[in-house]
Amino acid sequence: MVNCLCAFLYKIWPAGRRPKPPPSPSLPATEPTRPSESSPPSSNMAETTRLSQRTSSLVSETRFEYDVFLSFRGEDTRHGFTKHIYEELVRMQVRTFFDNEELETGDKIGDRLSNAIKGSEIFVPIFSVRYADSRWCLMELADIVKCNRLIIPVFLHVNPVDVQKQEGTYGSPLPGFMGRFGEEKVKEWKEALRVAGKAPGFTLDDD
Repeated sequence: MVNCLCAFLYKIWPAGRRPKPPPSPSLPATEPTRPSESSPPSSNMAETTRLSQRTSSLVSETRFEYDVFLSFRGEDTRHGFTKHIYEELVRMQVRTFFDNEELETGDKIGDRLSNAIKGSEIFVPIFSVRYADSRWCLMELADIVKCNRLIIPVFLHVNPVDVQKQEGTYGSPLPGFMGRFGEEKVKEWKEALRVAGKAPGFTLDDD
């Protein structure tokens, strides 16, 4: 799964800025992957490639600090799945933002994280089972969607429909945020989940 995702990210890179990857070592077998269920397998990755080409033309004059921004709930995946993705992207010389620190307290995203989002070209949200439990992840995702750039989600043991429609573990935490953040803010988070959840991506099943 990790190597498949990283290889795909490298494949859609604008040819003129594509780094030369080091020789690939022998890699162990990885989990099988398939595109998200939100669209047919044959068209899903093609649509992502078209989005990448459109994004590249729109930002060709923009200099980004990071090629890829990984959005994830640290408690779920920081030291496992997401870290493996980060290490493989770094090996391929892809500039990747990986927040290896616990998020600060408070109700607003700090300048460091906000600047990293603004300075990133492609976003990869790792939708783990408890991603929506974190207000920080929801704030982060809302800011990502506002950038209107390429989003390639990874659904980690999560049904894409649950993310799109805020069902299951992606629906139960949201009412609890109403009192603290208000209806408009929660509505913004729901819309961010809907948009990112419908984007073509990768699904890793429990089996």
